[in-house]
Amino acid sequence: SAAGVGECRLVDTPDGHLVDRPGPAWTFALGGMGGSFRGPGITRNGTLSTDNGNYDYGLTGGTPLAGDTGIFGATLRGTFSAWPHLYLGAELQLGGVTRSPIHLMSGTQDLGISSQAMVGVDGVVGARVRAGRFELDGEVAGGVRTISTDIEPLEAMQDDSDSDDDAPAATEAAATPIVEGRLRAALWIAPHLFVAAQAGAGAFD
Repeated sequence: SAAGVGECRLVDTPDGHLVDRPGPAWTFALGGMGGSFRGPGITRNGTLSTDNGNYDYGLTGGTPLAGDTGIFGATLRGTFSAWPHLYLGAELQLGGVTRSPIHLMSGTQDLGISSQAMVGVDGVVGARVRAGRFELDGEVAGGVRTISTDIEPLEAMQDDSDSDDDAPAATEAAATPIVEGRLRAALWIAPHLFVAAQAGAGAFD
């Protein structure tokens, strides 16, 4: 779901109806997002240096499977159109990971995964139809989504004091492609304000 502002070509007529006007249009929206996808394939080995010594670790996600990674977060989206029914856009996704097969395969006696985060960037191409204040869009998105995994000493993870906020950590990141088909519905509350919701499916998810 999302809420946003834009110049949608809709203008009020004297009889209270909304009609399209010629010229370019744009939208800017901020919303929430969540779902599951095929996570990145990752196998890494590294060393975390701490005041107590150096700890070797191995990290793996196994064989990626459809829907093996869950995410939630926020989406920042902008679109532009010079045509009545076609538009181009870009999105930035930021969020957390609720489910992931990525785990430590060695070093678990001293280290653990403290957090995981997601960053995604994609471009969209879509087509829209409008009936009064209602809009229905079909679009295709393509880009990349990165999952970063932070590894910290178990002692620091178990200590809730502020002194461990700067505990040493290693970060491993891996990317997976975004190729999605989406259906999006919007309601224009006013000529420059709308709310929207969308659902989609990934080609690899």
